[in-house]
Amino acid sequence: MVANLDASSKAGSVLIVGAGIGGMGSAQLLAQMGYKVYLLDSAPGIGGSMHLLDRTFPTDSCGICIMSPDQPSYCPTLECGMHPNIEILSYAEVESLEGEAGDFRALVKHRPRYVDIIGCNNCGLCVEVCPVERPDDHEGRLHEVKAIYRPPTRAVPDTYVIDMDYCTRCGKCVEVCPTEAIDLGMAARRSEIEVGAVILSPGYRAFDARIKGEFGYGYYDNVLTSIEFERMVSLTGSTQAHLVRPSDGAAPRRVAFIQCVGSRD
Repeated sequence: MVANLDASSKAGSVLIVGAGIGGMGSAQLLAQMGYKVYLLDSAPGIGGSMHLLDRTFPTDSCGICIMSPDQPSYCPTLECGMHPNIEILSYAEVESLEGEAGDFRALVKHRPRYVDIIGCNNCGLCVEVCPVERPDDHEGRLHEVKAIYRPPTRAVPDTYVIDMDYCTRCGKCVEVCPTEAIDLGMAARRSEIEVGAVILSPGYRAFDARIKGEFGYGYYDNVLTSIEFERMVSLTGSTQAHLVRPSDGAAPRRVAFIQCVGSRD
């Protein structure tokens, strides 16, 4: 869909929906060619599921960095955030798309973060006073975070966001914020962008291991998914690479792997 577009014209801009490793790689390549790239993702920060993979076999390198189109890579998320031709639209979704190849118009809804990206200095005082804990979307049932939280390590932008599904609007975070960056009344906004091409890079959704009840996930505390295990042995995970049993925090003596559960469902 990018072929025959003039990179110097308005039609030469590209909207990429999905900012995981595939979307970021496409954005970097197009930006290097001179195209204006809008990199959109529904999550608060770009990076996708690769953020969950700390170090990767066989080189023990950063999982997300070895997937970058440019090697050696600094960090794909940071490279996208710093590139002048890439505009990041995080915590957003496409409400409508009209037009044809070479002339698309997309209506984008920007969800409220309730924290000003520019004003937030990441001091963390808001987290200390927040009274609400919720399941961590990235660590799974092994860890909890507050209603106000930061995206995963190396995400862009990496400033705080409030999950209003759990927030009680008690206002404690507003009271302690030294830069007055928190606005519990922040509303969604919409913008329209014109592009010549659209790339869909939606990523994947992890299999719900509870469907395979015969393996005991969700019933036995010490039955984990592969991603939960990966996060446990990751330096950026909640246990900081210490392998422990969720049931009692002790080190396991034996570990069994059941491979490919759900791969054919």
